[in-house]
This record gives sequence, structure tokens and C-alpha cells, in this order.
Amino acid sequence: MSIARPEGPRGSPLGWLVLAAIVVALVVRTVDVLLVLFFAVILAVYLDAIAGFLRRIFGVPQTLGLAAGVALSLGALVGMVVLIAPAVTDQVSDLLTNLPKYLTDLDQSINRLVGSVPVLRRNVAASGEPGVLATALNGIFGFFRRAAVPYLRFGVEFLIELAFLDGRKHLEGFDVHSLITYEA
Repeated sequence: MSIARPEGPRGSPLGWLVLAAIVVALVVRTVDVLLVLFFAVILAVYLDAIAGFLRRIFGVPQTLGLAAGVALSLGALVGMVVLIAPAVTDQVSDLLTNLPKYLTDLDQSINRLVGSVPVLRRNVAASGEPGVLATALNGIFGFFRRAAVPYLRFGVEFLIELAFLDGRKHLEGFDVHSLITYEA
């Protein structure tokens, strides 16, 4: 006599969640490699199609067709860059020239919008004082000056100390892990 088992998936739900978490963690850790592999496969399919087309139509050998496909593709890419680069350069220079005016107009529009709301009207800066956008940008840049710059400065100072000012002698006996190895 056999014992009837219930139909359905085997294993516990917790096991499936752990397995899913492991798979997600592996994908996240290897996403750079997977992206390069994905582009390599797409490039290989593209170049194989060009080589196959040249072989079928013109009777060109596969390796010569592959080389011709690479050359034609690089030529097309360079041609597009040469055609598009001047227009992009002009647009970027126009943007940089007009950016202060755009920011001033945006700041005035935000102040008008905030001024039209009765509850917020009393907090709108008077004319001549920085508006909402200028205040927000000053706050963001101030945060980076206070937070990021000291860390970068001390990091550079630490590297100089280690590399040139016998800082390694001061760290002897400490368990310091580094990607940089020094030979005595």
C-alpha cells in the first residue's frame, strides 16, 4: 500500500525564496559580465549575417566577409559621428551659453507658482534674493562641498602618506586589507 502525496510543487516556500535570492544576487554581481556577453552575442550575430550575405551574393569567403563587415561597420560608425558631431557641438554650446537665462526663467516661474499658492506666498523670496531653484542648487552644491570634498581630500592625503611619507611604518601590526601590495 502506498501513501498518497499531495499534488503540487515540492520543497518549502522558504527554500524557493532562498534559491531566488541566490539567483538574483548572482545576476546582480555578474551584471557587467552578462552585459558584455550580451553585446558580444549581438555583435557576433550581426557580423555573421553580414559575412553570410557577402558570401551568398558575391561569393566572398567567410573570413574576408567578416573583415569587410567589420570595416564597413566601423566606416558607417565614423561617418555618423562625423555627420552628427558638429550639430551636437553647436547645440551643447548654445545650451551652455543660454543656461543661466534658462535657470533664471525657471526660477522666476517657480517663484510665481509658489507665490500663487496662499499658504506658500509668505515664504517666497523678495525680488533680488535667490529664489527656490537657486536656494535648492546652493544647498545641493553646499552638501557636496561639505560631504564629498573632505573625504576626497583625506583619501588623497592618506594615499600620499602611504606612498611617499613612510605611512606604512605607522600601520605595521594592523590588519589592513588593500588591493595595492608593497614589496619590501
